[in-house]
Amino acid sequence: MAREKTAQELWKELITPVVPGSYKLYELYLKYTFMGIERGQWLLDTLKKFKQLKGKRVLDIGSGSGGISIAFVKNDVETVNFDTERKYTIVAQRWAEENGVKLNQMLASGEETPFKNESFDVVICSDVIEHLEKPEKLVKEISRILKRNGLLYITCPNKMSPRLIWEDNHYFLPFIVLLPRKLADVYVRATSRGEKTEVLFLPTYSKLVKMFKNVGIRLYSFELQNKINSFKNASVYKKLPGLINFYCKHVYLKWISPFWIFIGRKENSR
Repeated sequence: MAREKTAQELWKELITPVVPGSYKLYELYLKYTFMGIERGQWLLDTLKKFKQLKGKRVLDIGSGSGGISIAFVKNDVETVNFDTERKYTIVAQRWAEENGVKLNQMLASGEETPFKNESFDVVICSDVIEHLEKPEKLVKEISRILKRNGLLYITCPNKMSPRLIWEDNHYFLPFIVLLPRKLADVYVRATSRGEKTEVLFLPTYSKLVKMFKNVGIRLYSFELQNKINSFKNASVYKKLPGLINFYCKHVYLKWISPFWIFIGRKENSR
């Protein structure tokens, strides 16, 4: 009897490089993917600081190979996960089996989900929104399916960060985050990174926060408080706490931080 393929073997079989010259990106993507359970455990520990997850229902949007969902299920948290591509759910199923758990997963799009209103206590949207043609539809769907006082975890790259302008976090190319879509497509093809860019939405900090505020979800920056805390033992913070707080909130967060991590909460009035 033939040996059953591992999750990583399935991943390499089903998810091949887009173009021959993109093997470096492919290897980095593989490594990042299979750190997913560790990232999921970190996220679980983080969310517990804001909400007790026992008996709650979690949705993982665009779950990819399922690492985050596997971490949650291993900790007995009821979790539903979905992705738009079957190849990822196949890998996720095998990876879950290797970890002794079973996923409740499906094929779906975050822009139009099959769930009833206020179905989930927590929604996870990690490494997703920047890849969507119509992110505003995702934002509305999240608000619709999230319960009142429910939590949202969402990430997004910051195109204004000098770090990403010099080298973006998807293709490792300088200045691509500043280009319009058509020029970015040409750049990606010319550098053998792919056939076209898959990064379709890079909002400013203010735009992203406003999009969610308009549907009743307030976003709170996770790394903002961490940045402020990093200054608190310094003598300059004791002398100029207001200036340090202003720098962290209005300079570091909006113009320097390469990657935003938000915890959102849906208002009770919605």
